[in-house]
Amino acid sequence: MKKESPNQTTFHFEPTITPRGDGTFNINPGKPIPGRKKLTVCEAAKKANVSEDTILRLRESGLIEGEQPSPRKIFIYEDSLDAHIKRTRDLEFWDSKRQLYLKAI
Repeated sequence: MKKESPNQTTFHFEPTITPRGDGTFNINPGKPIPGRKKLTVCEAAKKANVSEDTILRLRESGLIEGEQPSPRKIFIYEDSLDAHIKRTRDLEFWDSKRQLYLKAI
Protein backbone atom coordinates (compact mmCIF):
# COMPACT_ATOMS: atom_id res chain seq x y z
CA MET A 1 0.00 0.00 0.00
CA LYS A 2 1.41 3.37 -1.02
CA LYS A 3 1.81 5.90 1.78
CA GLU A 4 2.14 9.62 1.16
CA SER A 5 4.47 11.79 3.14
CA PRO A 6 2.86 14.75 4.96
CA ASN A 7 4.52 17.27 2.62
CA GLN A 8 3.58 15.48 -0.60
CA THR A 9 0.73 16.86 -2.70
CA THR A 10 -1.18 14.52 -4.96
CA PHE A 11 -3.14 15.83 -7.94
CA HIS A 12 -6.00 13.94 -9.54
CA PHE A 13 -5.57 16.07 -12.64
CA GLU A 14 -2.66 17.07 -14.83
CA PRO A 15 -1.75 20.59 -13.61
CA THR A 16 -0.07 23.30 -15.65
CA ILE A 17 2.73 24.85 -13.60
CA THR A 18 3.95 28.26 -14.76
CA PRO A 19 6.86 30.07 -13.05
CA ARG A 20 6.05 33.71 -12.27
CA GLY A 21 9.68 34.85 -12.18
CA ASP A 22 9.76 35.92 -8.53
CA GLY A 23 10.29 32.41 -7.17
CA THR A 24 6.59 31.56 -7.07
CA PHE A 25 4.48 29.49 -9.43
CA ASN A 26 0.94 29.51 -10.79
CA ILE A 27 -0.70 26.10 -10.75
CA ASN A 28 -3.71 25.73 -13.02
CA PRO A 29 -5.75 22.54 -13.00
CA GLY A 30 -6.13 20.62 -16.19
CA LYS A 31 -8.55 17.87 -17.17
CA PRO A 32 -9.19 15.15 -14.59
CA ILE A 33 -7.14 11.99 -14.95
CA PRO A 34 -9.44 8.97 -15.27
CA GLY A 35 -8.97 6.85 -12.20
CA ARG A 36 -10.18 3.71 -10.57
CA LYS A 37 -13.82 3.43 -9.53
CA LYS A 38 -14.17 4.10 -5.82
CA LEU A 39 -16.72 2.78 -3.33
CA THR A 40 -17.49 4.07 0.13
CA VAL A 41 -16.86 1.66 2.98
CA CYS A 42 -20.62 1.12 3.30
CA GLU A 43 -21.00 0.32 -0.42
CA ALA A 44 -18.01 -2.03 -0.33
CA ALA A 45 -19.42 -3.84 2.71
CA LYS A 46 -22.77 -4.36 0.98
CA LYS A 47 -21.09 -5.60 -2.19
CA ALA A 48 -18.89 -8.09 -0.30
CA ASN A 49 -21.69 -9.04 2.12
CA VAL A 50 -19.52 -8.29 5.17
CA SER A 51 -19.48 -5.60 7.86
CA GLU A 52 -17.90 -2.17 7.47
CA ASP A 53 -15.36 -3.10 10.17
CA THR A 54 -14.28 -6.10 8.07
CA ILE A 55 -13.71 -3.84 5.05
CA LEU A 56 -11.60 -1.49 7.18
CA ARG A 57 -9.56 -4.42 8.54
CA LEU A 58 -9.01 -5.80 5.03
CA ARG A 59 -7.74 -2.38 3.93
CA GLU A 60 -5.47 -1.99 6.96
CA SER A 61 -3.98 -5.45 6.37
CA GLY A 62 -3.32 -4.64 2.71
CA LEU A 63 -5.68 -7.26 1.25
CA ILE A 64 -7.71 -4.57 -0.53
CA GLU A 65 -6.63 -1.12 -1.70
CA GLY A 66 -8.21 2.24 -1.16
CA GLU A 67 -7.49 5.84 -0.31
CA GLN A 68 -8.22 8.14 2.58
CA PRO A 69 -8.49 11.73 1.33
CA SER A 70 -9.49 13.01 4.78
CA PRO A 71 -9.48 11.58 8.32
CA ARG A 72 -13.18 10.62 8.18
CA LYS A 73 -13.54 9.61 4.53
CA ILE A 74 -12.26 6.33 3.15
CA PHE A 75 -12.75 4.99 -0.36
CA ILE A 76 -12.18 1.40 -1.49
CA TYR A 77 -11.12 0.66 -5.07
CA GLU A 78 -13.79 -1.52 -6.67
CA ASP A 79 -11.32 -3.52 -8.78
CA SER A 80 -9.29 -4.34 -5.66
CA LEU A 81 -12.41 -5.49 -3.80
CA ASP A 82 -13.54 -7.60 -6.77
CA ALA A 83 -10.11 -9.24 -6.97
CA HIS A 84 -10.22 -10.06 -3.25
CA ILE A 85 -13.70 -11.56 -3.53
CA LYS A 86 -12.60 -13.66 -6.52
CA ARG A 87 -9.40 -14.74 -4.73
CA THR A 88 -11.26 -15.86 -1.59
CA ARG A 89 -13.78 -17.88 -3.62
CA ASP A 90 -10.90 -19.99 -4.93
CA LEU A 91 -10.56 -23.20 -2.90
CA GLU A 92 -6.75 -22.93 -2.86
CA PHE A 93 -7.07 -19.74 -0.80
CA TRP A 94 -8.63 -21.73 2.04
CA ASP A 95 -5.63 -23.81 3.04
CA SER A 96 -5.63 -25.93 6.19
CA LYS A 97 -4.31 -23.12 8.45
CA ARG A 98 -7.11 -20.76 7.44
CA GLN A 99 -9.71 -23.51 7.87
CA LEU A 100 -8.43 -24.29 11.38
CA TYR A 101 -8.52 -20.59 12.25
CA LEU A 102 -12.15 -20.33 11.11
CA LYS A 103 -13.13 -23.36 13.17
CA ALA A 104 -11.49 -21.85 16.27
CA ILE A 105 -13.52 -18.63 16.02
